[in-house]
Amino acid sequence: MPQELRLAKITTAEAANTFLRTRYLAEFNRQFAVAAKEKGTAFRSCSRKDLDRVFSIQTERVVGKDNTVAIADRRWQINKTRFRHSLAGCTVTIHEHLDGRISIRYGPHVVAQFDGLGKAIATGRAA
Repeated sequence: MPQELRLAKITTAEAANTFLRTRYLAEFNRQFAVAAKEKGTAFRSCSRKDLDRVFSIQTERVVGKDNTVAIADRRWQINKTRFRHSLAGCTVTIHEHLDGRISIRYGPHVVAQFDGLGKAIATGRAA
């Protein structure tokens, strides 16, 4: 690609984008496109219901004596749960979701949720 841009005397990003759209992609597709051997799609439906959890950054932390967990300069307070007064000393998983939300899980239980700004969101039943 850099050689193609150099040969076309392209020096700016705008000119490179125009070159890609008007000349390069059509030529590339003519040279390398291959028709599929079979009709239809190779993709299949996903039966998992927990994709929000799967596609999150997950970090394990031990809950402090003050019932908080932290990553770097961020700290979250975990309120008492229906099954335990305090999670101090327990290992929890912090999920950083794609939309900026944070959820904290203890085993199968969501024990805390926060929006992208760090404001607590009411947690539902165990997930």
